[in-house]
Amino acid sequence: MKKLAAEGLPEERKICLGIMIDTHLLLAALPKHKYKAWTEAIRKFMTAGTIAFKDLEELICRLAHGNLIQPPGQRFLGRLRALQYSFGLQPVGHRHLGIELFKDLELWLKLLKRATTGVSLNLLVFRNPTHVYRTDASLHGLGGYSDRGRAWRFVIP
Repeated sequence: MKKLAAEGLPEERKICLGIMIDTHLLLAALPKHKYKAWTEAIRKFMTAGTIAFKDLEELICRLAHGNLIQPPGQRFLGRLRALQYSFGLQPVGHRHLGIELFKDLELWLKLLKRATTGVSLNLLVFRNPTHVYRTDASLHGLGGYSDRGRAWRFVIP
């Protein structure tokens, strides 16, 4: 009952699967504590210039979770995954971050900042239209038709 009272009550703002959902403003956002932890980790790796396999794996998982809010970020995980693949079957030691990876991580810092301010749920949810209409106008009137075969015309005198 305690868990139900803590997590099951209706609220306008709720953290669900690690994402802050605001149903009043229709926004999905990265919680502040995650933003702070993730950006500190990225800056630490950029300062060191190297990264261990376990840290890289954790970073990729975090950024993949961030893709739920910032779908364009998916395109910028390729170099990190290639670096992860370069460890091969022996995930020991460190790898150096190249210039391109630095650019990707700088971009991720910007994407995470934007994710913290919130992204419209309308941009994240695919909606399939239920009705499709085509309309047109001319000097003589208005007309159109639907995807279900209905057509209409209004004559303008």
